[in-house]
Amino acid sequence: MASIQPSASAKSPTFPWLFGFAGLSAIWVGVGFGRFSFAQFIPALVQAGWFPVAEADYLGASNLVGYLLGSVLAGPLARRFSVPWLIRLSMLTASLGFLLCARPGPFVWFAFWRFMVGVVGAFLMILAAPTLLAQTEESFRHRLRGLIFTGLGLGILFSAGALPFLLRFGLTGGWLGLGGLSLLLTLAFWGAWPPPVSLLRADELPRARMTQPLWILLLLYCGSATGLVPCTVFWVDYLVRGLHLSVGAASFNWILFGLGSLVGPFVGSWLGPKFGFQNGILISLSGMAGANLLAIFSQNAAALALSSTAVGTLAMSIVSLVLGRSGQLAGLDGQREVWGWMTAAFSLTQALVAYAYTYLFDRTGSYHLLFGISAGVLVAGVLLGLFDSRIEKKQNPLKPQMHTDSHR
Repeated sequence: MASIQPSASAKSPTFPWLFGFAGLSAIWVGVGFGRFSFAQFIPALVQAGWFPVAEADYLGASNLVGYLLGSVLAGPLARRFSVPWLIRLSMLTASLGFLLCARPGPFVWFAFWRFMVGVVGAFLMILAAPTLLAQTEESFRHRLRGLIFTGLGLGILFSAGALPFLLRFGLTGGWLGLGGLSLLLTLAFWGAWPPPVSLLRADELPRARMTQPLWILLLLYCGSATGLVPCTVFWVDYLVRGLHLSVGAASFNWILFGLGSLVGPFVGSWLGPKFGFQNGILISLSGMAGANLLAIFSQNAAALALSSTAVGTLAMSIVSLVLGRSGQLAGLDGQREVWGWMTAAFSLTQALVAYAYTYLFDRTGSYHLLFGISAGVLVAGVLLGLFDSRIEKKQNPLKPQMHTDSHR
């Protein structure tokens, strides 16, 4: 079977900065803006009278439905069409989706564009990184993953800091700012996307097969999604209503979460080569479990700040590590398809857990119950990963721990 090999241009002894910033821009536009920024728009849409609360919430849900559908479609479409053009058109669609919401309109119009932004956001999340990693020397891949996924943290920081400032000029100013910056990033890196380098045509690539290690990796990634829900959905509400902190203090903790998300991919790019992808994931899951428990047992300001920063950092490090582990287990030819499965499972888990936690909170009124359940799931994931590592060691007693992206 012919496999993907780095192109001649990738053999340069210097780090491929253009690839890194192109990937960062794609993740920033598709996921950083497409998913994380809308939470700031919901109260503004309601206060401005554009939509009632229920419809504003449904707009958020339509984006999630689109993201799930995009996670399913990304792989099949990539086998039939040019991946660089799918990426370019996805970034352009997301930019237009923001710009075309800058004026009041019917609910169906907004729901359609929030749905489309979700679809193309999944395309960008799944296609961008594997496309660039396939053309990069192995020694640079861990650094490239770290740079690409900082787009997630930049989106969170933008939503926490710059977007509230733009919304002072009204909803139109917020949407135009989001769309304008997205369009600028799209055009700036329009020509940076490399053509496919596999010797096989995209529609001839062998289909990836889910092995036991990949199933366990998927479960670990779903566990990290469960551990992330209390912070991304309930954290600010917990600080304001549960602990009676000021809105300013809650916003500060959310900014810390964003800063952690910004450095998290680089933490993952350090953990992978240092300890191996599997061990790096288990270290990050353990840290997230500790951060969730810290929120239960300490209401000290420093402890809360540490919890916010740790969850943001470790959750985003896991994203980078899971992508690396996918390539290690499935090879570069199968990485894109497996990464699509991981992304879809993560999104579905996050949605289901968010709804389940909302139901539990409505019944119990206990934030600590939610943190405790997430911590338990994360610990169970660590135990499952340790069991998998033990089985792998027994099956390959003479094989050294692999810290690279090479095929297992």
